[in-house]
Amino acid sequence: MRAAETAHLSITQIAYRWGFGDSSSFSKIFKREFASSPKDYRAAGGFSSQARRASSGWAT
Repeated sequence: MRAAETAHLSITQIAYRWGFGDSSSFSKIFKREFASSPKDYRAAGGFSSQARRASSGWAT
């Protein structure tokens, strides 16, 4: 997903789109993979630069 595609979505909505049942599990795995919470990552301008890694299946 690109930043422009997710800018209007909450972190919970993004988690559900990736197949997570809750945002807590998503946040825990996201932080392990990217060393930053989804909220902090988004605030720093992330998501667009890591779209390829995320789409490669890190959440499975």
